Parts: sequence; structure tokens; C-alpha cells
Amino acid sequence: MTAQVLVENWQGDGRIPTCGREPGGRAPGGGNLIVDFVGLFERLENDLNAALADRIGRRLDLKRVNASKHAHYSTYYSSELAEEVGRRCRQDVEAFGYRFERP
Repeated sequence: MTAQVLVENWQGDGRIPTCGREPGGRAPGGGNLIVDFVGLFERLENDLNAALADRIGRRLDLKRVNASKHAHYSTYYSSELAEEVGRRCRQDVEAFGYRFERP
């Protein structure tokens, strides 16, 4: 599924059809955070270890396995598509400091 097709088929309530989660761990309708920790995939090992260290005093050494090779994510988005995703994911973009990068 291309980024363009994904966005074109996006549900009106802001959920991505293939995952069905609320944006940023928020209560239905984009309300307050309903979790005490949100880790970001792009810094998974650091975020997970911070959470584990605080809660159980342990750390993990995550190994990358079965990693795929692909172009920089931005090559899959036109300027218009990047704007639309930013609009639809505004809460996550603002809460987590995301920005659309060009390589």
C-alpha cells in the first residue's frame, strides 16, 4: 500500500485504517493521554530502556533483525501528501515534536 493510497482511504475520525489506534495514546476523540508512557519507534531502545529502568530497574539490548532496506520515508510523500498527513496527525506532531524531513 502506498502512502498516497493509505491517506486517500484514511477514516474521517483520524485513525489509520490498518492499525485502528487512537492518535498518540489518547482517549477516544483525541482527548487526554490515557497512558503514563509513550515511546517512539524511531528511538525504541532508548525509550523502552528508560521506561524499564524507572519501573523495574532493568535494561534491554535490542538487536536489529530482518531489517529492510528502503528509501528515506520522505521520498514516498509529495508536498501535498506530507501537508495532509501533518494536518490529520496534528496532535501527534505537536505532542512529539515531529517534522517532515527531506533527505
